[in-house]
Amino acid sequence: MEGLLLAVGLLWFARGNQWTFVNPVGELSQDGCLTAQQQPQQVNRGGGDLPDLRQPGRVQAHGGLGPDTDNAFRDQLESLWGCDVYDMYGTHEMGMGAFECRHKSGMHFHEDSTFFEVVGVEDNKPVANGEIGNMVCTILHRRQQPMIRFNLRDLTRIVSTDRCECGSCFRRMQKMLGRSDTMVRIRGVSIWPQACLPAIKSDNRTTGEWLCIAERIVNDGVVRDEMTIKVEVRDDAGGWEGLKEHIEKRLHSDLGLRLNIELVPEDALIEWSNRGREGKPKRILDKRYEKK
Repeated sequence: MEGLLLAVGLLWFARGNQWTFVNPVGELSQDGCLTAQQQPQQVNRGGGDLPDLRQPGRVQAHGGLGPDTDNAFRDQLESLWGCDVYDMYGTHEMGMGAFECRHKSGMHFHEDSTFFEVVGVEDNKPVANGEIGNMVCTILHRRQQPMIRFNLRDLTRIVSTDRCECGSCFRRMQKMLGRSDTMVRIRGVSIWPQACLPAIKSDNRTTGEWLCIAERIVNDGVVRDEMTIKVEVRDDAGGWEGLKEHIEKRLHSDLGLRLNIELVPEDALIEWSNRGREGKPKRILDKRYEKK
């Protein structure tokens, strides 16, 4: 068997019966130690940064990955490494919770060890299959530190309750779509920063880094919430012509809301993106309630 498992937390490579941790960027660790936390959008600056595992003698290493909502990172890895890539879902609180089979039609819950529910973001009530909500889990086998209806605040939805082509009857979930605790409502529309990523990456002149800024504007006594998205542009982009308009149009199509786009040079957002540093990137600044 050869293939890759692309996890919310880790990336594994399988060749034969041996599973290998993979560090998607930078130098490969000689001892397999975790060298850095990396997000898929931080690895999109060219496939040459990714090690080619088709070459023999690769050492073991690993790194952290994040949501790949539009399969762009999966496609990049499959093209570069010449093998299938499969998604996994897990958190440090519960461990591994779901995995993809070879049919790639959703991630199968580990329902023999954990009970999963999807509940509304605001009311915590179960939602119908196919609706987006927070992931809630109850671990069935733990004797210490019990976890009962723990709200992980990861956004997803159940995509199938039918038997899969692989034979499994376990329910299947969609990819993790983002975090509900980063959600903001702008003019009645719920916006998750991660939902902006497909539009931002739709033009290869961007670095894939962005920052959403929510502000409250008062004009002649009228209060209006606005969001500006700062988007980094690559130094070698060759020109910014039409980029702002393209992203604005794509975001309006994806989100159903017109947002303001501000283009900034490469590395202008490094304070929030944490690229090359430890820690997760920050994608939202909510300034609506700041005192002026």
